Amino acid sequence: MLGIDVSKASLAVCLLKQSTAQELTGEFPNTPAGHLQLQRWLAQHDGAQTPACMESTGPYHRSLALFVFQGGHPVSIVNPRRIKAYSVSRLSRAKTDGVDARLIAQFGLREDLPIWTPPTAARVKLRDLQRRLDEIGRTRCQHQQRCEHCQDADILASLAREASFWSEEEQRLHRQLESVLGDSAELGEDVALLTSIPGIGALTARRLVASVDIKRFENAASFAAYLGVMPREHSSGTSVHKQPRMSKMGSKALRTALYFPAMQATRCNTQIRAQYQRLVAAGKPKKSAIGAAMRKLAQQIYGVWSSRLPYNPTLGLAA
Repeated sequence: MLGIDVSKASLAVCLLKQSTAQELTGEFPNTPAGHLQLQRWLAQHDGAQTPACMESTGPYHRSLALFVFQGGHPVSIVNPRRIKAYSVSRLSRAKTDGVDARLIAQFGLREDLPIWTPPTAARVKLRDLQRRLDEIGRTRCQHQQRCEHCQDADILASLAREASFWSEEEQRLHRQLESVLGDSAELGEDVALLTSIPGIGALTARRLVASVDIKRFENAASFAAYLGVMPREHSSGTSVHKQPRMSKMGSKALRTALYFPAMQATRCNTQIRAQYQRLVAAGKPKKSAIGAAMRKLAQQIYGVWSSRLPYNPTLGLAA
């Protein structure tokens, strides 16, 4: 098992061989040249086609994961929280890149991890366009706040020119995004399936398609857990919370994106509306009822997306 601790600048690696109980370590730059050095190092130490395990580290692990996968190695990408929990369970006191690489390799040997499959070029393009649109959206929000508190005419004129630029850039990116969806039958079908669910609009559907590979999830519960909308009960001894709380141990961006669609679904989605009304009538806080609506909506999304069948209001999941 090859454990790789990925940072922006470097890669710390640990190669564990079960057959000989041998442990080999190394460090390489996290650059294309460094990836080639890692490949030669693996060939030198008979690590060809050895499974590799690494943490999900935002943009820093992506090119490496693709390079290692294309080199014939099964790749598993795990949530850093799992590695941290494993480290705590082993009472690990040291925190260095080398120690982390060894922990990742040991974790990879211990667990039955799913094998990562690279996303298609169209999905990567869609993801990058959506993230750029999100960045512009945050910038425009900050820009609007500056406009509201500015009284200088020259500064306001400058801000107006800047707003015009961001608006044009946003429209350009939207056209490119539409082009990607139009050129990819699979992505276009994904968006059509998701928008068949009452409450899910085109913008939310595109964000989900750009961010999620539904094949990663074995069931609706694992998908809801990824979004962080599963309830977490706190009951230990005399410490008991009356209401289970949303775990929020998932993607904050996707959870936020699902909030307003869930609110809309409480009005237009038959199953979610009935659930929401039942919970409110039973005295549950509206905030808790919205959380339950988000969870139900996540289940419907998984059912429709994984079955490749449009939403069926009779079943609440798929036709």
